[in-house]
Amino acid sequence: MAQATATSLSQSVANTESLDLTQFINRYVSRDHRDGRSEGCTLAALCGDAARQSGDFKATFAEGIEGMLTTLQQQYPADQNAPQVVARAKIIDLFARAIGAVMLSRACPDDSALADEILEVCRAEMTASLPQ
Repeated sequence: MAQATATSLSQSVANTESLDLTQFINRYVSRDHRDGRSEGCTLAALCGDAARQSGDFKATFAEGIEGMLTTLQQQYPADQNAPQVVARAKIIDLFARAIGAVMLSRACPDDSALADEILEVCRAEMTASLPQ
């Protein structure tokens, strides 16, 4: 299970490498991603389950999270005067909101207006939070 998860997480990172942050937000926090459970991000699909797994499995998840954060941080328009820790904190916040939005939307009935509203509001707020 850990090996399959590691492979899937590596694929998620690879699929993200060519996207800027706005593209990532629009693709990740979308109805297509929400509904594409079999092709979607392993993190959004299995975070709740990973929390109840062994330390080895959690370590695999942590590596996947770190890979995604590193990839996204490379796309973050860093302020030359701000320390790297500030950019990393903003990426952690952005990624946590993206995962949370997808998870909350998936928890709603498929045809629910709330499911779409969650995605729309989170996508708009995340995009607005990006530096210009």
